[in-house]
Amino acid sequence: MVFPEGVSAKADIELIIESFNINAEIYRPTMSTSDFHGRTETSETKIDDMWIEMKPLDPQSLEELKHDMQASIFADSDVLEGDKLVVSSVDYRVVDVKIQNFFGTVTHKDLKLEIIKDNYA
Repeated sequence: MVFPEGVSAKADIELIIESFNINAEIYRPTMSTSDFHGRTETSETKIDDMWIEMKPLDPQSLEELKHDMQASIFADSDVLEGDKLVVSSVDYRVVDVKIQNFFGTVTHKDLKLEIIKDNYA
């Protein structure tokens, strides 16, 4: 059952995400291989652009949570764990996607992101 409060909350959260006025490009690995050192991506396809709310983490949270950034996106955004997001010329890897519910309505998704350091070494 879907409650009106959930639908209203989803609309409010989407307005908040848009208000940050941050756009992200979504890229999905299209071919990958595994080697001794982990996953090696060989190509990516741009999936879409989307609004995103970014939450920089303080040094203590960075140490505790083991990722570089938290973000929120619309519930219907097509983002998967392992995708690459490009925000203001910085590349991030999506390491976790968590769906958020309120009164039976999916209101948004929370992401955990890591900077792709190979691009900034």
